[in-house]
Amino acid sequence: MQMANQPHIKRSAKEDDVAFLADEFEMSPRAAAELVADNSDAVEHLAAAEARRQRDADPLETVPVPKPGKADDYPVPAFESIKPLSVENDRTGAG
Repeated sequence: MQMANQPHIKRSAKEDDVAFLADEFEMSPRAAAELVADNSDAVEHLAAAEARRQRDADPLETVPVPKPGKADDYPVPAFESIKPLSVENDRTGAG
């Protein structure tokens, strides 16, 4: 979850700092926000923003996706060519 993966999102410098601390030092969003923010309202705002960023992050964003393989084109059998199963139960002597 690198911050460079989301260049289209504008964040404040403090939000960037919280994201850096959370990513690089594996801190909780709240602990990182407490180090950066000045007051409790800012801590709440920064922690919520970081939690939202982590929730919305795609962990497989940089992993290449393989191309789909060739489709297996097996002919679908006609129902007339399918032989129905016939089972005769011999129940004499059972039970």
